[in-house]
Amino acid sequence: MIVSEARLIEIIEAYGADPESWPEGEREAGLATLQADPNRFAGFLSSARQTDQALSTLFMPEPSRALANRLIQAAPKKQPDAAPVWHSFMNWIQAVSDEFRLPVGAALASLMIGLFGGYIYAGSAMVEAGA
Repeated sequence: MIVSEARLIEIIEAYGADPESWPEGEREAGLATLQADPNRFAGFLSSARQTDQALSTLFMPEPSRALANRLIQAAPKKQPDAAPVWHSFMNWIQAVSDEFRLPVGAALASLMIGLFGGYIYAGSAMVEAGA
């Protein structure tokens, strides 16, 4: 796989002359393009080497522990997701139904037996009365 000349120039300008600093996904393709015509990229590589050398001589102080702690403290905290009211209500219904499933079922069964029995008794009483 080969990257375009324009892309290789972008990579050299952005990441420097050392292929080890190039993105892994484009490193091999960039090297193949470079080896196909090394003279074409010599000026870009020379300029990138000078920039790399200048940057390597700069002093980069380590941030103090206090600064690091302040930055961490100032970072935005993840807010908990606000659950909709209906979601909370459904969770409550589920918890209650799990706890009272047997008593509620027994009450409903006795209600159904009572209604059915009352209907049958009322129907037989009406037949006996001749209604």
